[in-house]
Amino acid sequence: MALRSRAGTPGIMVALVLFGALFVITLVLSIVFVVQASGAKTRLAEAQRNLAQLASRDDLDNPIVAALQSDRGGTVVGKLLDQQSWAMGKITGQPDASYDVTLAALEKAGVQENQALLPLLATAQERTQAAEAQAKSLQNQITLLAQSVEQYQAAKQQAAATFEKGAQTIEGNYQQQVASFDQFRKQVGDQQVNLATMIDQVQRQSQASNLELRQRNDQLAAENAALRQRVQDLTPARSSEGQAIDPSLLPDGNIVTIDPRGKWVYIDIGRRQHVVIGMTFEVFENIATVDDAGQLRGKATLQVVNILEDSSQCLVVRTSPNKALREGDIIANLVYSPQAKFNFYVYGQFNINNTGEPSDEDRQRIERMITQWGGNIQTELTYDTDFLVLGKQPPAPIPLADIIDPVLIAEETRKRQVYDRYVELVDRARSLSIPVLNQNRFLTLVGYFER
Repeated sequence: MALRSRAGTPGIMVALVLFGALFVITLVLSIVFVVQASGAKTRLAEAQRNLAQLASRDDLDNPIVAALQSDRGGTVVGKLLDQQSWAMGKITGQPDASYDVTLAALEKAGVQENQALLPLLATAQERTQAAEAQAKSLQNQITLLAQSVEQYQAAKQQAAATFEKGAQTIEGNYQQQVASFDQFRKQVGDQQVNLATMIDQVQRQSQASNLELRQRNDQLAAENAALRQRVQDLTPARSSEGQAIDPSLLPDGNIVTIDPRGKWVYIDIGRRQHVVIGMTFEVFENIATVDDAGQLRGKATLQVVNILEDSSQCLVVRTSPNKALREGDIIANLVYSPQAKFNFYVYGQFNINNTGEPSDEDRQRIERMITQWGGNIQTELTYDTDFLVLGKQPPAPIPLADIIDPVLIAEETRKRQVYDRYVELVDRARSLSIPVLNQNRFLTLVGYFER
């Protein structure tokens, strides 16, 4: 019994020791647990405070947060930070840029605070596409310009080659021309001596011919002066019976020199005889043909183109078939006279160019011819009038007894007055022995020709 008691005492001791150790361990664990539970509460409270700072209950109930929570693979804040970094990187190019930096960058770019970016991006994209299209068009133009430049360079090179070839050809031709010119100059030098000799001979012959022509001119002038004096002695201006002598029967001068080709002549009246440029003369063989009542013209018509002191050069503007000009032929112009000025009275309507319609304008042309060549125009037919120049004779008027229209009566009255005036002038000119010239005779006696 005693043996069993001593044998069981160590087991109890061991059990007590184990129990004590377990109690101590349990006590320590309890203390540690209490301490850890207190720390956990503290950390939980801190975590709740931090969670309240990060998101409210409404924020946690937001569908976006719920969607992020259901998506495994990270925390909601981490995913939000990833999305923020992606957005900041797209906007500023810096994923770690802050909100303030991003907002300042948007304001600098012209984006308002409440303005959406997608419409701006769409507009920018459209502008970008338009710019790209324009750039593409410009690139095409640049390509075309480059091709044109290449073509121009090729053409320039070809032109340069052509020019070089042409220059060589011109140089060769120039050398040939220089050689030809030297040969020609030598020939001209040889001919100058012969030409000078010929010129000297021609001058001597010309001087002799001019001397002979002057002598002949002086002789004809003397003969013409004698003839004029004889005519004046034989034909006074008016006879004792009061009959007028037609001044158109008197010659004005003579032809003294004729061009061998018959293109021009010299006459023996000039500046001292009051000849003017443009004056015309009829050429007659003798004085009798002048008095032909205008029915037969002279053999030629002359127009003065150059006036000397006592002679004039005339262009032959009209000739008659089979009637050659000769030195000594008589020249006459009805208006012109070296000794006096004739007085003219012009009446009626004329038709100088035969257009079929007589007019007052042609009468004014007749009057200009007279005044230009030295004649006087009178306003009335008087005893001092030398010539009466009449236009086309007006028709005899219709008896007024057969007309009852007042307009026709007035017109016929005017025609009768014109007709009576025409007849009155003819009768009065005859009574005063004044020569009466119709249009044809006047134009013939002044040598008129159509220009």
